[in-house]
Parts: sequence; C-alpha cells; structure tokens
Amino acid sequence: MSVAAPHTAAWKAFTVLSFVVSTAMLGLGIHYMPADLWVKGYIAMGAVFAVGATANLTKTLRDEHEARNAEAKIGRGATATAAGYEA
Repeated sequence: MSVAAPHTAAWKAFTVLSFVVSTAMLGLGIHYMPADLWVKGYIAMGAVFAVGATANLTKTLRDEHEARNAEAKIGRGATATAAGYEA
C-alpha cells in the first residue's frame, strides 16, 4: 500500500506565489484597462467568481478522488476477509 508523499516546502511556496502573482497581474490589468468603471467592476466580479469556482471545483474533485480510494481500500479489505486472508 503506497502513501502519497507530502508536498515539499518549495512546491507549496511556488503554488502560493504563483496564485498571488497571477491574481495581482489580473487585478492590475483590470485597473489599468482603458474602460469605464462599471466595465472594470463587471470584469473584476467575474474574475472573483472564477477564482472561487476554481477552488470549489478543485476541492470537489479531490474529495471524489479520496472517496474512490477509500471505497477501493474497503473493497480490498472485504475481499481479503471473505477469502480468509488478513488485510
């Protein structure tokens, strides 16, 4: 049975930094865009919702993946028990 190795500190720092930089660049791009304030607000609102939806989608996909893995582990254990093997 393999256990996933935890992420390194460098990888965690990279992911956080890339999120911060990309969000800042998006915000600056909207701020300096040559458009009316209501257009900038509309685009900013869409960007905020897109980031939130991405976080929700990521969490949902992770939860489904973990649930499938848990079901597989339970299934292997039940099969081993029924066959007379110890899991």
